[in-house]
Amino acid sequence: FVTSAYMLCVGSSLLYLVLSMLCAVTATTLASNCQKDLLTTLVRLPVDEFVAEIDEAAPKESVEAFEHQCISRMFRLPIIGRLAGGQPDPYDPTQKAKEAKLA
Repeated sequence: FVTSAYMLCVGSSLLYLVLSMLCAVTATTLASNCQKDLLTTLVRLPVDEFVAEIDEAAPKESVEAFEHQCISRMFRLPIIGRLAGGQPDPYDPTQKAKEAKLA
């Protein structure tokens, strides 16, 4: 009787092991499919907005734009101008974020 009960326990434990591995593989496959659907259809990255922002900033960030600005702007000290109450830096990305929050 004891050996048959032991074999029944070992057999059922192996069955549960196989069943748990099958559930783990199925869950991994389902999660990866769900991740793919979320990233491609439901939650789209704003790529068009990024491209428009880069195209808008491109003329201001070129070498020609740097060479055509005044000498005092080229050799300025960044912190001194803000401390003296000067105009904010138009190339500062945090300034654009502040303006967007105000709008």
